[in-house]
Amino acid sequence: MINTQDYDEGPRVGLNLDEKAVRALHSAVDYTLKKWAGEGELDQEELINLKTFLQGAIFEFQLYK
Repeated sequence: MINTQDYDEGPRVGLNLDEKAVRALHSAVDYTLKKWAGEGELDQEELINLKTFLQGAIFEFQLYK
């Protein structure tokens, strides 16, 4: 769901992901960063931040096992 209220930087999207989805997304981001050639519209800094966030989520899943 897109939320456009109370955000100065534009709309935001919220997600509810299980562990399998988080691990798949982390793997995709990690692969993209490893193959990064610096072109395109992707923002490398955002990918690095996303990878860090997803790794934290994976640690949380491990903590509750």
